[in-house]
Amino acid sequence: METIMRHRIIGTLVWLSLAAIVLPFVMDGAGMKDLEAEQNQTITTPVPLTVKPIVIEPVDTAKPIALAPEAAVEVDTKPASVQQAPKNPVLDAQGLPQSWVVQLASFKSDANAKKLRDKLVKAKYAAYMQTSDDNYRIFVGPVNTRDEAEKLKAKLKQSFKLSGFIVTYKVNQ
Repeated sequence: METIMRHRIIGTLVWLSLAAIVLPFVMDGAGMKDLEAEQNQTITTPVPLTVKPIVIEPVDTAKPIALAPEAAVEVDTKPASVQQAPKNPVLDAQGLPQSWVVQLASFKSDANAKKLRDKLVKAKYAAYMQTSDDNYRIFVGPVNTRDEAEKLKAKLKQSFKLSGFIVTYKVNQ
């Protein structure tokens, strides 16, 4: 007990002597001189800007809007392999155009699902994983049409020897 008290007293004396040596260097008042020099500088006021207010004209909601005439039809020069989005897309319950994905696999193991997903991403497929309960599902897509989804499914079967099935794409599914 006596040695602990002695150590505390010695430690306190060491800290006090360090403070007596170091504090005069730190608190020499040079910082105050810099602050006083900054306060003596003149402050210039910014030039006022003139801003024109934006006038928004009221819209008559009872009056129908006239549509511009349709532009001339352009010839499609894209190769036949490039699919176009449907002219009148079907909207899903969320109000988004209906899209399709290929559910390629379902795993109980998170590690196996991540391994397949990473393999697909490395092969430049838009693959993602969705977790539901204890299942980890791997999806590829979305694509705009069911035909594109069928082609994607066939390509995946050829490349990875996995036959998935096509489901509609849902945001946050």
